[in-house]
Amino acid sequence: MAQDDCWYCYWGWPTPVAEIFNRYKAVIGESPLEFGPGHIVWSDENFDNESIDWCLNEARAHESHYDFEDGAFPLVFRSLEELRAVPENVRCPPIEFINNDPELSPPPDGFALTFDH
Repeated sequence: MAQDDCWYCYWGWPTPVAEIFNRYKAVIGESPLEFGPGHIVWSDENFDNESIDWCLNEARAHESHYDFEDGAFPLVFRSLEELRAVPENVRCPPIEFINNDPELSPPPDGFALTFDH
């Protein structure tokens, strides 16, 4: 395992996070989620409150900037709102990485994870 690997890339995403992503991906595809107003959350795997709130605020302020077909923009926005409703301690691991090596920082008990993202 190389240094500075992503904790989520190594262990997976918390199940509620992956379920939201996969539900919206099935309807609008991956591209609007990972390259639209929620890219900082979905693509960069920043599931903390501050990142979600930033994306929601930017989306509200710049909705006309995003030109998605088939009504994808409201669904991306809704995916972020649903994710924000999941408690932060479920979305984000309550641990500090040891030497930026996720292998040395396993998920806590009860932190359900999935690799289906």
